Amino acid sequence: MHYDTTPNSAFPDALEAFQRLYMPSRNYAPKTRRSYGDDLRGLLSFLREQGCETPADVSPQDLEAYQAHLDARGLAGSSRRPILRPGSADTRHLPGIA
Repeated sequence: MHYDTTPNSAFPDALEAFQRLYMPSRNYAPKTRRSYGDDLRGLLSFLREQGCETPADVSPQDLEAYQAHLDARGLAGSSRRPILRPGSADTRHLPGIA
């Protein structure tokens, strides 16, 4: 999967803040941090492909579309981490994401 991290995107800043501030505050293990980071990069890449340029552009429907995308890829519900569930506490810690 290709991850878009172009400098003109606010998403890398959101990802960096999530990794630097939120995950350590939850005391996640290093392996969990890497895994969540990979998952979040996949989400952010999907959102960019959908036309979302900044976290403020993201709607609950965009997050639901990502869940449908994961389902279409054959991922079981248990594989869709809580960080990616629309409205989850983890997702709300991303600046500007619904």
